[in-house]
Amino acid sequence: ECFAKEISKLENPEKFQFIVTIREDMDEKRDLPEFDRNLKVKIIKGGDIHKILACCDLYVTAFSTVGIEAVLMNKPVIAININEKGKYLDYNKLGVGFTIYKEEDFLKALKICLEDEKFKRKFKESREKFIEDFNYRLDGKALERVLETIKEFL
Repeated sequence: ECFAKEISKLENPEKFQFIVTIREDMDEKRDLPEFDRNLKVKIIKGGDIHKILACCDLYVTAFSTVGIEAVLMNKPVIAININEKGKYLDYNKLGVGFTIYKEEDFLKALKICLEDEKFKRKFKESREKFIEDFNYRLDGKALERVLETIKEFL
């Protein structure tokens, strides 16, 4: 609801295209809030999340590990945690996006992620550490490291 409510407040909604993905077991009418008719919102049930991430500018989530994949694919993340349910990564501290706890912080986070050059530089630097911490290395040598570790135990 926060997402739908806050994006309806955008000053220039025609500049944005929103893609909302839902799981196969969800029902669009039952599980999603109604979106303002002036907004360009496309609902995709299921689908290839990696193709969707590849064409987006940022990823907004509520309780999804896809946020990690988004950062790995060079996309900042806004995690909405209004009710403070569950355990989120603190995207604020990680420097790769925002975890918001109040609805009124959403549009500010959106604007920073899309327009703020200082944030974009910080994201680029923070993403490197994020990859090291959450995905170790993307150097094509994972198998070599696994085999070397196995040899150490033999």
